[in-house]
Amino acid sequence: MQQTHLEYASLMMAHLEGAFFLNAHMEGTHLEGTDLRRSKGLKQEQIDSAITDENTKLPDYLAEGP
Repeated sequence: MQQTHLEYASLMMAHLEGAFFLNAHMEGTHLEGTDLRRSKGLKQEQIDSAITDENTKLPDYLAEGP
């Protein structure tokens, strides 16, 4: 998913273990309930522009978005 345009995509509850998100465009991407703990290349800016909830699991180095 490197440099992929995922704006407003629904990835709710998706299994994305090992997915590589380097420079992926994630504005408005629905990540509710998605486990991203083993994904690679995620940045805080991507999470901040996506839609998350209390069930979204992020890598330890990232915080849940607004």
